[in-house]
Parts: sequence; C-alpha cells; structure tokens
Amino acid sequence: MDEKSTRKTVISIILFGLIAGSIGLLAWAWLIFLRGGYWRFDQSLSGIEEGDPGYNWPEVCVLTPARNEEGVLPETLPTLLRQDYPGELSFYLVDDHSTDRTKEVAFNVACEEGAEEDFHLIENPTTPDGWAGKVWALHNGLEEVKDGGCDLILLTDADIAHEPDSIRRLVVHLRENNLDMASLMADLRTETFWEKLLIPSFVYYFSMLFPFEWTNDPNRPTAGAAGGCVLLRKSKLLEAGGFEEISDAIIDDCALGELIKSPRKGDRGKIWLSLSHLVRSTRSYGGLGGIWKMVSRSAFSQLKHSFALLIGTVIGMAVLFLGPVGLITTGIAGLLASPLNLPDIYAYLYIGIGATTWSLTAASFVPIMNWYDLSKAYTLLGPLSGGLYTLMTIDSAVRWITGRGGNWKGRTY
Repeated sequence: MDEKSTRKTVISIILFGLIAGSIGLLAWAWLIFLRGGYWRFDQSLSGIEEGDPGYNWPEVCVLTPARNEEGVLPETLPTLLRQDYPGELSFYLVDDHSTDRTKEVAFNVACEEGAEEDFHLIENPTTPDGWAGKVWALHNGLEEVKDGGCDLILLTDADIAHEPDSIRRLVVHLRENNLDMASLMADLRTETFWEKLLIPSFVYYFSMLFPFEWTNDPNRPTAGAAGGCVLLRKSKLLEAGGFEEISDAIIDDCALGELIKSPRKGDRGKIWLSLSHLVRSTRSYGGLGGIWKMVSRSAFSQLKHSFALLIGTVIGMAVLFLGPVGLITTGIAGLLASPLNLPDIYAYLYIGIGATTWSLTAASFVPIMNWYDLSKAYTLLGPLSGGLYTLMTIDSAVRWITGRGGNWKGRTY
C-alpha cells in the first residue's frame, strides 16, 4: 500500500474514532440531562417525622430472611428490637436453612433485649424447584403473618442495621404520600480502597438503570427497589399475588417493585425509593474479590440472560467509560508522533471530545461521592470502575454458560 492509500486509511480510522467519541459524548449528555436526573440522588423522606397527636399508628410485622448470619445478628437485630415506634411491632426471622448458629444467636439476642414475646423464629421448609431461596423464605414469612392484624410489612435483610426512628419515619412517609411500597437503599460499607472505588459506582449504576425519580413517578413503568429495607402494605402484596408471582427472581427487590407497581393485578401500585442514612449494611466486601462475587452473582440475570443485551452492554460501557480515555491517549500520541504528518486538528479534537466526556462523567459522580463522604478524586476513576463492572458482567455470563450460576452462601442459582 502506497503512502497516499495508507494516509487515506488512517484518516478513515480517525474519522471513525471521532464519530464513536461524539456518540459517547452525546450519550452522556442524554443520560445526564434526560434520564430522570438519576445521578442527583435528591429523593428523600418527607420532612414530617411523626404524625399529629393521637396519630393512629398501624401494626407492623417485620420479616427478616436469614441464612448463615450468626456473625451479624448481634449487631443488627438489636437495632430492630429497639425501634422507637409508637405502634405495635412484631418480628419474624425466617431461618433459610442455615448451617451455623443463626437460630440460636437470634433467639438469644431477642431474650437479651427482652423482646422474646414479640419475636418469632420460622423454620423454612425445603425449597421447592423453581423458587429462589430468599423469595421462598419471604413467602413463608408472609404465610405466617397474612391472616394476622398487621397492616404493614417491613422486609429487611439480616445484615441491615437501623436507626431507632427508621420504621416510624418510613410508616409516616408511606401513609402521608399514599404509597403502597417504600424502600430505602442502605448505606453500603466503603472502608477499603476497592469498596470506595466500586460501591458508590454500584449505587450509581443501579440508579442509572432505575432512576429514582422515575421509580417514584406513578405514571412511569420504571420500578426499582432496595431489598434491604422495604415497607409495603400487606393488602397490596396479597392482591398482587404474593411472592409466588416472583418465585424464581434472583434480583428479588426489583422484581417485587415491578410486581407492586404493575397494573397486571389490580390497580397500578404507587412505590417509592431513596437513599437513606437511616439504614446501613454491616456486610464488608473487603477487596475486589468480594465485590466481584456480589456483582457476578446476578449481573447476567439483570440482562435477562440475553446475549444480545450482554453484547450491547459491553459495547455501551466501552464507549461510555473507556472511549474517553482512548480518545485522550490517541490524541496525545498523535501530537507527539504523527508519522504521516497529519494535521494537529485531529489530535486536538480527540483530546477535546475525550476530556469533555470524561469531565461530564466525573461531574455526574460528585453527588454519590458526597453522599458517601469520599474524596472527589474518585470521580475521575469512572473509567476504571466502569471497565471492572463490564468484566464482572461478562464473568456473570460465563458462569451462567458453564452452569456455575450465581453462588451465594453455599447456594448456586
């Protein structure tokens, strides 16, 4: 190939890169300005903390599925049993075939807190085919309370610690806003470098998929939820068909949100989702391996096991997060050494588009970093976290193909 043909080919490649980079910049502009303000995280509980004098506080049943949680229950269970709630509370812990001392530890904690009369241990029957383990545990918890007097059900994971007023404030918010379901996304631990890098990004990507503003809009079909802390009306859950309707759901919280909000059974439900410092996860993910395991367990399920969606996701993540780095790197290399004496304008365009895109990305990460009180320097590491999450998603698909599925606490889905 002569120099003229080579030059023409190189220019074609450069133009392709400019088009791809421009698409990435436009995609970020669309996400930031037109996708429900997912990055703002500005949804919050009502300012009202309690009702008027004589407020009729409804009875609340608290359902906690627990599998091999003896290590966290002494820290989290007391935060439920000590709730500052004026109404009647009852607690049901469903032991999901634990192989440790979960039942004994839970009962001992209840006795130490003087709450043994309101605390109930439920033995989870053998999980039937077609049921996800946690959903089966929730189903059996619902069976225990569905004929009782409680109006509201709080679903909370065993590793979630609650502030003393969390239930009271959730109840008021749900009733004052005429909601069928309200969920709080717990603060996740951000102590190690990998947690600081990847956990805020995890929340960010979740909100990108399920913008809180759209989830909270009854006129939109978007239905996200945070399974660590969900308050819902028992009547609405039963009307929707109960947990049998989502029996095989790996991502059970979002499936529950979709079930309650969907008009397929009864009227469309009104749901609500927000971040909150009222609830926090005590689970430590430690290094990269722990976070990788958490994400790869369910990422391909989120894509509905679709290889078309997987390919689209990989391409999209590459354009959004890795593209700006590639543009800047290529542009700098072009300025330093251009063997074909190409005009510098191409290099400056690459750098300009890449820097603008990277800046938009970083700016959109600022609110979630503020929420977790982390250094703004982490906002510049979006390409790294995006690349790692892309690899985790691919690994999730590989696990599914090879029959390893999502392994969690000794159970493979």
